[in-house]
Amino acid sequence: MTRFGDRDSLEAGLDLALRGAARAVSGPRADPSLAPRLLVLAGMAENDLGHNREALLHLEEAVARNPRDVEAQYERTNMDLSRGTF
Repeated sequence: MTRFGDRDSLEAGLDLALRGAARAVSGPRADPSLAPRLLVLAGMAENDLGHNREALLHLEEAVARNPRDVEAQYERTNMDLSRGTF
């Protein structure tokens, strides 16, 4: 059971967030500033799906792309707290 939404919706949202993040950094209409936000959404979806390792990777990449993104830092810190690695 997931915290928010059903599994199919979370997986669809995850797919869209990852595709959007990839397109945000390459292609004719690239907007790299969108990638960290989309990676945070991907991390949140992975976490809700129980894929903690993948969630952590997305959140770490979001923070690396924009260290000033408070939401990315918040979600990354929550992962640390939930794993007991603070």
